[in-house]
Amino acid sequence: MDDEQRSARAARQRERKAENKALDEAWKATVDGYFGFLRTDYGFRITKVYRWGWGKEATYQSPVLAIRVDASVEFNRVELTFYRLIDGKTRATRENSFIHDALLRDRTPKVETQLASLKGLSDENVRTSPALLAQAVKEHATDLLSGDLSYFDILNSKRGNTPQ
Repeated sequence: MDDEQRSARAARQRERKAENKALDEAWKATVDGYFGFLRTDYGFRITKVYRWGWGKEATYQSPVLAIRVDASVEFNRVELTFYRLIDGKTRATRENSFIHDALLRDRTPKVETQLASLKGLSDENVRTSPALLAQAVKEHATDLLSGDLSYFDILNSKRGNTPQ
């Protein structure tokens, strides 16, 4: 490979990196437009923004809880995953994580029904789903947001799990 080819290749890599960064920042801005209250009202911080072949995610984290907002191609919807942090890290085990469906089913079935009708990742659904999810979290998960993670134990009891 001569110098001209190396230079062109490096330029393409820089362009791809800049495009990827712009896409990550756009997703971060979209999510934070709905979930920014986690930062301002509850002291969460954005710890990860990531895109991959199955979707894109943004993760908010407090000292005891992480909430990941996904636009999941695999599951064809926008979803939230809640993680009880163990030693400050997420552990994707059944005992220490749950997807928003369980919370909505227990605390606000009406929103669960509304979200079920929003399957898909159309532009409209990617705007509407996070708005509904953010409002549901704001209204029905203040215990979790404030650091009371007893819902994990309640959910584990219903599932027949014991925390790790």
